[in-house]
Amino acid sequence: MAGIFARDTAVTTAARVAAAVLNLATAAIVARMLGPEGQGVYSLAVLFPALLVVFNNLAFNSAAVYLIGTRKYSP
Repeated sequence: MAGIFARDTAVTTAARVAAAVLNLATAAIVARMLGPEGQGVYSLAVLFPALLVVFNNLAFNSAAVYLIGTRKYSP
């Protein structure tokens, strides 16, 4: 059990580090190609759909975990 947890933790950590490196590289490329004004427009264009996703979820995941954890509903 401890070995599985350690492996899963290592995989998750490696995936997050790889994602962070890719995000940093993407941000550097976008900044170089678009310049300051273009990067601002790009950031707004990416931010708007991300905000829609957050508000569209309406905390469904948290509510589901709470309700399943309190055993009001079965998974």
